[in-house]
Amino acid sequence: MPRQLMSRSVNSRARVIVARLILQASCCALVMGCATTQGAAADPVARAPNAVPIDAPILETLALCPGLTVANAPMADADRRLTEYAAFAALNGVTLLRAPIAAAANPCLSSGFGPRNGRPHRGVDYHAARGAPILAAGAGEVRELTARDDFGLMVLIDHGAGVFTRYAHLDAVADGLAIGQPVDLGQPIGAMGSSGAGVRAVHLHFEVLTGDYETPKRSFGLDAVDIFVLPAPNA
Repeated sequence: MPRQLMSRSVNSRARVIVARLILQASCCALVMGCATTQGAAADPVARAPNAVPIDAPILETLALCPGLTVANAPMADADRRLTEYAAFAALNGVTLLRAPIAAAANPCLSSGFGPRNGRPHRGVDYHAARGAPILAAGAGEVRELTARDDFGLMVLIDHGAGVFTRYAHLDAVADGLAIGQPVDLGQPIGAMGSSGAGVRAVHLHFEVLTGDYETPKRSFGLDAVDIFVLPAPNA
């Protein structure tokens, strides 16, 4: 069920949830399994464990990836840290993590939202080591779990209130993850990878989507939203 903004204590509650769940992320990675649909990355179990200690539950700061010209980058300081970054965002009363990756994996932003190379980029890209634990950005239910040529191994979560999040190019999904399964904010759902036709760089393509899912296009008929323009809860 979606987590609604009920009071100004939502951030504290969310941080407690994430702290509890993310401590399980390393163990979860050890039992990752890949989807059996065509196009999933080969041998994900061997790559998913990173031996990265999980010592910070939430990514409190975010930087642009070093050495890259980041398309559509949010404002950043001289050290490439985002100046207006907040760990949580709110959309239609739903609380979401802006960067749904285990903080200890030290992810960075490799591409922003908007036109890129003459085409729309309907999400944001985060880079970290292969196998970095990917977390559910908010409470909800798994609506799609499949492998495609364009998005590789991907998961779509329905958070209610017409809010959805997509996680693409995964190397693996968490053992037992299935369509219809409820998930909590911060729950490990997969491992960062590079699945998909022609994808070379290890990264998470993360989309925030809104609209009516019950159309012929399903998730591909939804409207994309830039996670970095959404306000913080109770802002």
